Formats: sequence, structure tokens, C-alpha cells
Amino acid sequence: MTDGIHSTEDGLFSRFLWYETAGKGGKYYDPRPSGKKSLQGRIQEMAPRVTAIYDLMKESEGVDVTFTEEQYDQHTEDFQTMMTEAHDLSAQLGNFVGRLGKRVLRAAATFALLRKAEDGQRMPRTVVCDELSWHAAELLARVWFESMIKVYHTFNPTAAKEDEDNSAPKQALILIRDYLVQNPTLKPKAVVQKLRQEDLSGLTMWLNQVTNANNSVRQLMNTAKAELEACNE
Repeated sequence: MTDGIHSTEDGLFSRFLWYETAGKGGKYYDPRPSGKKSLQGRIQEMAPRVTAIYDLMKESEGVDVTFTEEQYDQHTEDFQTMMTEAHDLSAQLGNFVGRLGKRVLRAAATFALLRKAEDGQRMPRTVVCDELSWHAAELLARVWFESMIKVYHTFNPTAAKEDEDNSAPKQALILIRDYLVQNPTLKPKAVVQKLRQEDLSGLTMWLNQVTNANNSVRQLMNTAKAELEACNE
């Protein structure tokens, strides 16, 4: 993966992982020994298999993992979407997405090597990532990305509030466009009433917080009318 990952540090950012330890339904788990195998015990059971795979890799004198053109295209498209979404929240989050992309490639490569090593045969010089390994890594990508956004909002509640405040006018503008398509003669007061009837908490809060709801809605109506006129030209 020398072409995909230019530095051994790319994709290694466990310090940003998010762990949820709360029990289901708020239940605290009994900490006494249960007689079941511990995580440490399971790891010890796996150790011989992991060692065998490691020895197999050493005997192979290095293995390169490559991806198909379709996988590269999907990866780039997916992470460009994530990059845009994250950067809208914070430039720093955009940087994290870049590292996350490399981490997902590492995961896909690791899965592909593990699956290839299952038969115990000498590893080929080059392994093309199989679709099952690729799909598993892409699923993890979405989980990791959503966890990253959740952590951001958890530790930046002010930013989360700003996101909510900024989304309300955008939501109102979309609704107002629909209202004006159906009835171009609507007045601001009537539009305010229709928006309140939508019963959307964020939108209602925004209407209650602005200094003058009619004036704020009038400005959005002007924007909506200009957009509709531009579409009709």
C-alpha cells in the first residue's frame, strides 16, 4: 500500500476513537466474575493463529495489497462526501476525515490479508482486496465517521447549537419556496403561521428567538422569490 499511504503515521489515530460503555437501559453490569471467557482469554486463544499469520507474512518477504479501480472510485467519492460534511462543521474535522480515509484503507488491507492467509499457503507478492473485506471496511468507515461527528458535538455543544440555529433558516427557506409555488400571493404573517403549523422544534425555536418573525420571514421570502424567478428564466 505504498502508493495509498505515504507515511506510517497516516490512518493511525486511536487517540480519537470514541468508546461507549453505558449499559443498555441504564443498567449497571455486575462486575463479579461470571465464569465466561474474558477478553484477555479470547486474545490468548487467538495468539497462535495470529503468530502463524505473522510467520507466514515474514516468509513471504512482504505483500502488497492493491484495490480495484471501482474500489478506489467508491472510496474517493464516499470520503469526499464525508470531507464536505465534516468541513462544514469544522476545518479540523475535515483533517480528521483525511486520516480516517487512510485508516479505512488499512482496515480493508488487513481484512484482505487475513482472509488470504486462512488457507495457510505461502502468500503471493500482491493481493487484490476482495469485495467482502472492502465492504466490511466501508461499513466501519460510516460508523467511525458518525462517531467522530457525535464526539465533536459532545465536546463542542456551542458549535452544535450554532449548527441547529443555522439549519432552521435553511429549512424555512425550503418550505417557503414550496408555499410560494402553491400560492405566490402569501404575506409574511401567513407564512409565519404556516411555518409554526409544521410543528418542527428547531424551526419553532428559531421563530421564537428572532427579534421580528415577520421581518425575518419576509427576507427569506424575497430570497425564495428570487430563486424561483431564476429557475423560470
